[in-house]
Amino acid sequence: MDGVGPEDLSERLATIARLLDTGSVHETLQLIVDLAVATVPGCEHAGISFVQRRKISTLAASDAVALRLDAEQFEAGQGPCLDAIIEDQIFMSDDLATEPRWPLFSGRANAETGVRSMLGLRLFARGRTMGALNLMSSRPAAFGDDSLAIAALFAALAAVALNAAQTEESLQLALKSRDVIGQAMGILMERHRITDKEAFQRL
Repeated sequence: MDGVGPEDLSERLATIARLLDTGSVHETLQLIVDLAVATVPGCEHAGISFVQRRKISTLAASDAVALRLDAEQFEAGQGPCLDAIIEDQIFMSDDLATEPRWPLFSGRANAETGVRSMLGLRLFARGRTMGALNLMSSRPAAFGDDSLAIAALFAALAAVALNAAQTEESLQLALKSRDVIGQAMGILMERHRITDKEAFQRL
């Protein structure tokens, strides 16, 4: 993506705000990476790395290149995405072919995927790190000042949307669990002629 006009940017950011209505975490994540490619100047591929129980995995990617790059970071144990999650900063590489900071990742990633530029931004909401938004390009120095500004805003909105989606999904699971427990209690009370407290204790 080489650039967007003010009206296009406003429309796409408004679309991000409407991610709250998508209904599932997976849908939200996929919309985030697809819109990142369409919105951030210079971005050709995007992925979201997610932190859960101290493990990092890719839950959404715009394409196979983004998936491959994330997998290689996890395997090497280093890269802009991992540093963004750990150190709470924006990490950017203008050229993986000559990048010295991540020697186990950079050269191999460039050789195997053709990606030159990478940008990693932490997704942070309500006092916790949720993961990172990873942006990639086959061109060196693809991300300029406009890219950084838009990507930072995009990541902030994406984190809010992701947090809301997770909260909604957790609520739905809790409601379903409550219904199942209620049905099970009713069966136990009827079959064994016991009180609701006794049925709950048995469950």
